[in-house]
Amino acid sequence: MFKKVQIMKKVNAMNSILNMEHWERLQQSIAGATGMAIVTVDHCGKPVTTHSGCCEFCKKIRSDAVMGEFCQKCDARGGLEGFRSNQPYIYRCHFSIIDIAIPLIVNDNYLGAVMVGQIRLSDSDSYIVNKLEHIYTHRNKIEAENKKKDLAAYYELIPIISFKELERVVKMLYNFFEYIIKETIYKDYDYSKDNLLQMKINDYSINNIDKKFELKDIPNSEFINVKKEKEITSNSIVANALNYINSNKGEFISLTKMAEYCHVSSAYLSRLFTKEVGESYSSFVTRLKISWSKELLEETNMTVTEISERLGFNEPGYFIKIFKNNTGVTPAFYRTHCKNVV
Repeated sequence: MFKKVQIMKKVNAMNSILNMEHWERLQQSIAGATGMAIVTVDHCGKPVTTHSGCCEFCKKIRSDAVMGEFCQKCDARGGLEGFRSNQPYIYRCHFSIIDIAIPLIVNDNYLGAVMVGQIRLSDSDSYIVNKLEHIYTHRNKIEAENKKKDLAAYYELIPIISFKELERVVKMLYNFFEYIIKETIYKDYDYSKDNLLQMKINDYSINNIDKKFELKDIPNSEFINVKKEKEITSNSIVANALNYINSNKGEFISLTKMAEYCHVSSAYLSRLFTKEVGESYSSFVTRLKISWSKELLEETNMTVTEISERLGFNEPGYFIKIFKNNTGVTPAFYRTHCKNVV
C-alpha cells in the first residue's frame, strides 16, 4: 500500500508516501461500506485523491468557482484542528453538512487528513448538530442561501444517520488509520524527521496515537452570531450579555463589568452563564475572541498586531500567547496554512 520514496522539502509528502492507486481503491471500498464520502487531502486541504462517494450536492458545490474554494478552506481547517487535537475532528462545513477530519501524522509531522462525511444527522440528534463547530461561514450569506435553495433537491438526498452510528464509524476509521500508520509505515520503513516534510506544530509525538480515542462532549460552536442568541439561551440576562459581547468585539469586558451592565451580581452572572452556555464566562469570551481572530487571519491581510488591537487584547504578545494556548499554533503559522487555500 505504501512505497518508499526519497522526500524533498518541496515535494508533497503525501504523494510520496501513498501508492495512490491502491489508496483510492481502499477509499472507494470504505465509501461504499459506510455510505459516506471520502477524500484524502494534504496539509493545505488540497485533494490528493479523487473524491470517493461524493454526493451530487457537494459535487456541484465543489465544482463552483466561488463555493468550491470554501470547501477546500473547510478541509484545511478541519485537518489542522484534527492534528492539533490528535484525534478525529467532527464539524459542520460551510453548508452545515457534517464532516470528519482524520489526521495523518508521522513522526510529529502532519502530512494531511482523510476527510470523511457529507452526511446529515437525524432530527433526534439536532441538539448535537448545534454543538458542532460551524467551521466556516460565508460572508455573503444571501448568496450561499440562494445557492442552497437552487440545489435543494440534491441537498435532500444527502444521507441521514444517527449520531451513534456516526460515532461507531468514526472510531472504526480512526483505529483503522492508526493501524496503517503504526504497523505499515513504521514496521517497514524508517521515515526520519530529516526526510519528512517538517510541519511540527506542537509537542505531539507518534506515542500520542496510543491514546484511546473517545468522543468527548462536543464544544459549542465558536462562531456565535447575534441572531443565534435565542438558540443558545432563553434567559434574558445571558442573552443581553451575549448581545453586548457580539456588538463590542473590540472590548475585553470583565465578568464584573458585564454583571454591572446586566444589573446583577458577578457571582450570580457567573453561575447563570455557566448553566445556560455550558462553560464559564471567561472561557467563552476567550474562545470566541480566538474564533474571530481565526476569521480575520483567514479572510483579511491585517497584521497580527492589528488583529490584536481590533479584538481588544492588551498587546500582540499576549494575543499570540492566548492564541497558541488555545490552538496549539501561532497566528502566523495558522494564517500560512489556512488563508487563501486554492
